[in-house]
Amino acid sequence: MYKTLVPAFIVAGLLSACGTTTTTKPTHWWSAEAPVSRVIYTRDNSACEEASGFTGAGDAASESYTDYHRCMRQAGYTLISSNDT
Repeated sequence: MYKTLVPAFIVAGLLSACGTTTTTKPTHWWSAEAPVSRVIYTRDNSACEEASGFTGAGDAASESYTDYHRCMRQAGYTLISSNDT
């Protein structure tokens, strides 16, 4: 009986570990000068992405990245690094 239970528990433990996810904290985020709702932030962020052509995944040295940052700053946001806290 123990010969079948031990392997069953080992397999169950390994399978349960496969289903877990790790959550990492963001390294940067935008902070608004005044409190804004998620809806307003999403609207502002989307407008800046569209205006700059930046999609959130790209070269940090690109012109579209620079334009996106400028747009967000003009909208009243500051980029915060987790190293700043």
